[in-house]
Amino acid sequence: DKPAHFAAYGVFGFLAVAARKSKRGAVLVLLSIIAYGGAIELIQPYVNRSMELADFGADVCGALVGAAFALASNCAHAGKV
Repeated sequence: DKPAHFAAYGVFGFLAVAARKSKRGAVLVLLSIIAYGGAIELIQPYVNRSMELADFGADVCGALVGAAFALASNCAHAGKV
């Protein structure tokens, strides 16, 4: 299930950062996505699921890779590459 976490947060990170209006906004939205992934893992034991650090790691990695693709795509469209 780790590839699913990575892919979902990759899409999440890409879309959120691609929609940003500033670098500060990109950082804030990325930190929010990471915090969201952590919060979900923290509440899972209270809803009869297991908390896994590996799931959180996949969430973080996916969000960072998605954000990197969004930033690279934005630079390419702006003629900065």
